[in-house]
Amino acid sequence: PPWASRAVKPTNGIPLNIDTVARQGVEAEIPQWTVLIVDDEPEVHQVTILALQRFTYAGRGLRFLSAYSAKEAEALMAVELDIAVVLLDVVMETNQAGLDFVHYLRKELKNTRTRIILRTGQPGEAPEEAIIREYDINDYKTKTELTRQKLCTTILVSLRTYEQLLAFEANQRELEVLYHHLSERNSELQRAKDIAEAASQAKDEFLSLMNHELRTPLNVILMRAEILDNGVHGHLSVKQKNSLELIRNSGHHLLSIIDDILDLAGIETGKLSVSPRPISANDA
Repeated sequence: PPWASRAVKPTNGIPLNIDTVARQGVEAEIPQWTVLIVDDEPEVHQVTILALQRFTYAGRGLRFLSAYSAKEAEALMAVELDIAVVLLDVVMETNQAGLDFVHYLRKELKNTRTRIILRTGQPGEAPEEAIIREYDINDYKTKTELTRQKLCTTILVSLRTYEQLLAFEANQRELEVLYHHLSERNSELQRAKDIAEAASQAKDEFLSLMNHELRTPLNVILMRAEILDNGVHGHLSVKQKNSLELIRNSGHHLLSIIDDILDLAGIETGKLSVSPRPISANDA
């Protein structure tokens, strides 16, 4: 036969029959779309694989997994993370075994990516529309209406949707990474801003100290020197006058330096503006 069957025993002890089929001419490194067939009738598995064995989408063939009960399907879904489509029977070990599996897939595994196609043996077995919506079933067909052409079309649509969901999830992960990087960058910028503001505050405090604690006593010294120079406290000798002149010149020079520093600081903070104008080189 075109398929090979092997048994797998997962950790929960449930034996699984896994049917695989390899597309001829497809190289091993090209991944295949995984389709899980869940049905308690072996003939359904065989017919489905025969109908789809030459099917390809986007240059990729199909890989088939088979489970013959809802419990086997649950065990498979726990270990197979890339199942694209599930072809699911409703009535197996119980009358709603298929729906129980859907609940497990959507609610417990939180898997909304895998496409679920419900296949019923009789039209009357199809669940009501409310159940289809509640369990997030993507399509349902009766087994008698699924000709090879309709089955291929159904699989094609399901794989296309699955592929789009994969792309959406990949884009979402990239956006999350970008958002994380931007958040880190914003945090770094905020830290740099805090450091700059702290430095600016320290500079303002220093300039305020320079303005009040240095210039004020310096002005007092210059004023006292002026009083002494005017002879208010008596006549000054030549040596005293020379010393007083040195004090006065040094004081004015230091005061000029303080004023220049305060002016430059004012320009940096925007409190002062610079108005360039041409001057003569002789006046410089």
